[in-house]
Formats: sequence, C-alpha cells, structure tokens
Amino acid sequence: MMKFILSLFTFLSITITLAAQDFDAKKMDAFFDRLAEKEKGMGSISIFYESKEVYQRSIGYADLEEGIAADQATKYRIGSISKTYMATIIMELVEEEKLSLETPLSQYYPKLPNADKISIEQLLRHRSGLFNFTSIEDYLTWNTRFHTEEELLKKVVENGTVFEPGEKAEYSNTNFLLLSLIAQKIYTKSFDEIFEERIIKPLELENNFVGRKINRKNNEAYSYMKLDSWIKEAET
Repeated sequence: MMKFILSLFTFLSITITLAAQDFDAKKMDAFFDRLAEKEKGMGSISIFYESKEVYQRSIGYADLEEGIAADQATKYRIGSISKTYMATIIMELVEEEKLSLETPLSQYYPKLPNADKISIEQLLRHRSGLFNFTSIEDYLTWNTRFHTEEELLKKVVENGTVFEPGEKAEYSNTNFLLLSLIAQKIYTKSFDEIFEERIIKPLELENNFVGRKINRKNNEAYSYMKLDSWIKEAET
C-alpha cells in the first residue's frame, strides 16, 4: 500500500513589481519591526526586482523553544501552496495527452460520490462538490499519521458531497488529494519521484522538496500558531 506525505518545504518568497527608485527599505524595516514587536507574524520575506533581490528580512523563530531565529536560509513548510505544483503536473499531463480536462473522475475512482459527473477541470477549480477531508470533525485526531490510499478514499466516500459538480466553487483539499493520486496512477511513480522529475530538475530548484519529519539540522522551521502565545503546530 502506498503512503503519502502532503507537505513541501521551500523558502517563503514574494515577487513584487515595483519601481526601484520608489522602494524604501527603511519603511519596510519599520513595518517588520512592528510585526515582530507585536508578535503578529514569524517568517522570511524576499522581494525581487528585475531578477535581483532588493530586500530580505526574517522575523521570529525557526525554533522558538531553542531560541533559534529565522534567517534568510530558513526553510518552511508551504502546505497548500504545493497545489501550484500539483496543478502544473496535471496540466503537463494534459499537454502530453495522457489526460484531458474533461476526463471524468470515474475513469480512475468510479466508486467515489458523483465520480461520473466530476471532471479533472472541476477538481482543479474546486468545483467538484466533494467534501473537504481536512474539515472532517475528527481530522485533528488522525492528521499526524500516515494513511494509505485506501484509507483516504474511504474518508472521501464517507463524507460525500456538499453540492453538485460545477454548481459553484468551494475550496476543498479533497480535490488536490485526488489529483495527486491520479498523477501517481498515470506516471506509475510516487509523488516524490514525479515532483523531482517534473518540477525540481527542470527548474533547477535547490530548496524545494517533499517534507518528512522536520529536520532542524537542515535549517527547517517548525510551524507555530498564535493564540495567547506562540503554540508549536503538530507535524501533519
């Protein structure tokens, strides 16, 4: 049985269009100083102009408990931003005519709710109507454990749909879970291998990879949530 890891690491970076002469680094520093002072965020930002980094700042901690500050080289889990990569992989399959946007979900998973009505495009656009599996009431009791394809599909079946396919758009992680499983079926490779071959190598990315247990020796940051104080998140 295959098992899946759903998180990726990368540098947190932002590309902004701006006129170089209008950029005020001191004003940016003042803004991030304020965020750090009020504990409104932790992370790293990198602003590029014409392919050159014009500003970089890190605030907060990669490891709060050990007092290790975040820096320019800190690696973060990017969670749902990984959907950008998954959509790219699916569109490459479409370009290669191994899949089409009209392909029904039933071609791969006929037992799922509304499988004959849901298309690949609807999965990509969050228009499938499938219930978001990360919103299941007991999700936080099992989200830190590995799960087989069979176990995950069972949860999709059990939680059904919230609207008819194409009726509207509503964010659902179930859509991209299924797209990742479909890509693995077509390529007959693991997601790790697909990601390496289709994204990392062609783009020559050095700090993007499928995440496993956080490795502080590799400058990987823990994730934190702010309540009354910063709380370390469980590794999903």
